[in-house]
Order: sequence, then C-alpha cells, then structure tokens
Amino acid sequence: MDRHIERMRQSARLLVLPEPDPVQLAEMVRNVVARCREAVPEAPGALYLRPILFGTTANIGAAATPTTEASLLVLRKSGLGLFRRRDEAAAHSRR
Repeated sequence: MDRHIERMRQSARLLVLPEPDPVQLAEMVRNVVARCREAVPEAPGALYLRPILFGTTANIGAAATPTTEASLLVLRKSGLGLFRRRDEAAAHSRR
C-alpha cells in the first residue's frame, strides 16, 4: 500500500494539490476494506479501490492559482467482472 500512497502524493505534487497525509489515506483504505469485507466475492472476484483527490478552493477561472483545499475520498467496487474483459482479451489474443 505504501507505493500506492506515495504515487497519490506524487500526483498531488505534480497537479499542485495539497498532498494527502499518508497515515490518513492508509487508514481510509483500511476502513473501506473492513466495512466492505462481506461484499468481496470469492476469487476470481476482487475489491477495486480508487482514492480520489480533487481541489475544492473556489477559484474557477484561476487555473494558474494553486488550490489550497482538497477533498480526499476512497471509492470501492466489488464484483466478479472487474477483470473479465482483460482476461477475455488475453484469451482471444492467444487464439
């Protein structure tokens, strides 16, 4: 998880967004996993997590001005079909 968190922090720096606190983000991810554990299907199912960071400073039209505020959330999707298309594409390309 540390590499993913560092990638999120690097993206924030590149986009000139406030960097999320790594401890807070890790806790958010663990909380989502704990709350959704029963919704995770057996293999080959998966729990897909997507942390999202977006600026919330009211500066529309001032794109050159970095935001000083941001919201951080973690979306989740669980299901059997998350990787089905990629698996089907790989199987099809082997034919």
